[in-house]
Amino acid sequence: MKVNTRSLKTLLVLVLAIAIWPMISTLKPKSVQMEESRSSLAVSAVSISTTNFAVPIVIAASFTRITDDDNNLIIGDNNEPEGTREKIYALIGDMPGIHFREICRQLEKEIGVVQYHVYVLKKFNLITSLRDGRYSRHFVKDSMLDVKAQRIISSWHRPVERKILSDVFQSEGRGMDTKQFSASCGVTMQAINWHLDRLEKNELVMVGENKKILLPQATRDKMADLLEFQIIEIAS
Repeated sequence: MKVNTRSLKTLLVLVLAIAIWPMISTLKPKSVQMEESRSSLAVSAVSISTTNFAVPIVIAASFTRITDDDNNLIIGDNNEPEGTREKIYALIGDMPGIHFREICRQLEKEIGVVQYHVYVLKKFNLITSLRDGRYSRHFVKDSMLDVKAQRIISSWHRPVERKILSDVFQSEGRGMDTKQFSASCGVTMQAINWHLDRLEKNELVMVGENKKILLPQATRDKMADLLEFQIIEIAS
């Protein structure tokens, strides 16, 4: 029997197209429909402690149901996170500024799995990221957590920078010099200068008269807000 090769090829292409269509369709851009405003999320303060890091943090007490145009669930509507994506979203809310590898460690998930869910959360504008040296730090989208707040929180993950910002904040406008920081932090002047350079580039500190390190008013105001809502705490 003679086989029409052209018809056979057409049939194979059609079968292949039907098979991969579900995967292709998921790549279409879809706007997010929020049935409840994220601003209505209840928040409560909890405290975590890790090596050289102890800070009260904001945790989302309930989840908003978020769907796309086809009513596909992007993130759950249960009071407790169950799926991997919900757990990642909750963890980022609990630990603002957490970096990618730490998410993998905390949830004991493979890199590829976390990478995919972080991508989806970013795509639907549920989280945002800030580059901090070799880390990419993640934050839940929130009006309070603007870029200035994200930079402060990122510095709070670094013990020396947390101590510098805390000491200058408590100096009430008098400022401090590098020798004072070196004694307070217990590190070399070279290390202090490295951290001060980072903080100055991020516009978190400035150099005043007599080379005193001061806080710009915007940094002081944002730190006051973060302290009030117990997202950060003064380093001892």
